[in-house]
Amino acid sequence: MSVFDKYIGLPFRRMGRTRLGLDCWGLVRLVLMENGGPQLPTYDGEDPDGTNIEFHANNFPEIDIKDARAFDVAILMHHMRVGSRWGLVPTHIGIFTAPGRVLHVLEGKQSVVQPIKDLKIHKIVRVI
Repeated sequence: MSVFDKYIGLPFRRMGRTRLGLDCWGLVRLVLMENGGPQLPTYDGEDPDGTNIEFHANNFPEIDIKDARAFDVAILMHHMRVGSRWGLVPTHIGIFTAPGRVLHVLEGKQSVVQPIKDLKIHKIVRVI
């Protein structure tokens, strides 16, 4: 049994920060908080362009994907409208459960672990 099993299947809730419902930031924040990681801010507002995620990611060392391990944080690209066009923007976040696997939650879904080959990774940072 993995330490991450208890985080699989949690429901999405915009700006949620508890097991009753959480968004991608809330999920990563909860996992880190319960496992000795740094205390991330709660975010009181939306982050539609990923500015807050990028800001906080810059406080930690970036690592190569081949060196990623459990508890490393993945900044993920997400499709969204940028001006008049759609594009990939780093507005999503997840946490590695093992090399090649990331726990995350999307709007309208429950939290899942997916292989990195199914995700669009912007960068990976080491927080623990």
